[in-house]
Amino acid sequence: PWGDLTVSDPAQTEIARRDLLLSISRTRAAGKQWAGALAPDDPRVNPLSASMEGLPSTLILTGTDDILNADAHRLMASARAAGTDFTLSEYPGMPHSWPVVPVPEGRAALDEAAAKIKIEIDSKPEVMDKLDRRMIQLKIEREAVRKEKDEGSLKRFALIEDELLKLQREYDDLEEIWTAEKAQAQ
Repeated sequence: PWGDLTVSDPAQTEIARRDLLLSISRTRAAGKQWAGALAPDDPRVNPLSASMEGLPSTLILTGTDDILNADAHRLMASARAAGTDFTLSEYPGMPHSWPVVPVPEGRAALDEAAAKIKIEIDSKPEVMDKLDRRMIQLKIEREAVRKEKDEGSLKRFALIEDELLKLQREYDDLEEIWTAEKAQAQ
């Protein structure tokens, strides 16, 4: 990924000697074009200048012979510092855009990306996991309260039942949306 339009990481100079596709000067010129009237380090066009908070789970595939490899490492550090689930998968000797080249490493990269997408599609959303855990807690409490016959326990039992019904409806609604989104993504 192109994380810094200024192409200013010192590691890029060494990588540029091996990069057969990208050069620092041409990439920097393309960065200026991309930024238009904005400064090349403006967070609206330069991901490494932006906050990584709230970034979803991310997989970055990078080749060691790509000048943007240095940006991938900086993106990883920034995203992880912001608490993002970030995986960097590095392919030795691969240039920029190698996943679209018909070589074994390209196929491996596409397979890796497809596997990550499948995991993300199949993974239950966090909000559903939280509802699930809360319902389990309430069911355990309900079983403990069920054995008691005093007025306070009976009221608590009724409150637990009401909360469980509410949470189950919320969970069912979310599951319907999630199932529809999964079907659309596949």
